[in-house]
Amino acid sequence: MPKEQHSYTGPLRVQYEYDPDCWCHGTGRHDDDTTCGGWVIDSAVPTVDQLADMLRAQAVGDTSRQAAVELLVGHGHWLRVAQFRRIVDCFLGFGSAASNAPDTPMALIDWRAVREALDAQSFPASGSELALLRIAASLASNDVTVNLYSALAGLDRTNSRLVADAVACAAQLGQG
Repeated sequence: MPKEQHSYTGPLRVQYEYDPDCWCHGTGRHDDDTTCGGWVIDSAVPTVDQLADMLRAQAVGDTSRQAAVELLVGHGHWLRVAQFRRIVDCFLGFGSAASNAPDTPMALIDWRAVREALDAQSFPASGSELALLRIAASLASNDVTVNLYSALAGLDRTNSRLVADAVACAAQLGQG
């Protein structure tokens, strides 16, 4: 186990996990003073508001991801879906972003897994919910493409506004 305990004392279940791909095979036993792994938070535990804050904290400095996160947060559906939460990695950050303190709870969406689930049609959701998720994923990742003609056709006024705001935000924030 690591020598120091983390300082986060929030209501989230936090445990230390070693990197199974490390040469130590996830045991954490190294001949030198290096460590592998990090503090991991069970993604099923945070409330929707906590998960939204954790996603925002991780997206700091990446305007495309910020826009994608805000689109999902504004929509509200996906942060409640257990199957979606399984592809969200939650962890304690190291305070690398200027606005994040050490041990800030963060969450990172595996956008490649989102694409694979969308392509396999394995998320149980309405057509507009799936379209909105695909648009968010395309904002956050080069791995995801979207046919806007098809995606926008199924959106109601509220969701169309969310998408328009996210695209405008990504374009505006992306300009130095």
